Amino acid sequence: MAQFYGEVKGSGFAPIHRVGTKKTGLESIAASYEGGIRVVLTHDEREGRDYARIESIRWPSRRLEEVLFEGPLSLGPEDENEGGDEDGDDDGDEMDGDD
Repeated sequence: MAQFYGEVKGSGFAPIHRVGTKKTGLESIAASYEGGIRVVLTHDEREGRDYARIESIRWPSRRLEEVLFEGPLSLGPEDENEGGDEDGDDDGDEMDGDD
């Protein structure tokens, strides 16, 4: 069953779609002669979460230049307040009731 979905739009008549499973993942590259971006989607069976890795690459060699992002595709329950304080409003009040 498909876990990942990809779509590419270009000069053709219609977008092209591809899917990836938890086992195969999904990898895509968008590039020009000046460089490219590679997106790799994977599933961690142990954690039960999907992950993304976004890389800047040289084109056409596909050599890795820099990892731009590596982490979960979505926030899980333990990540909901990431970037904020305990009450999630990012005002630093830690639930003092002055929202």
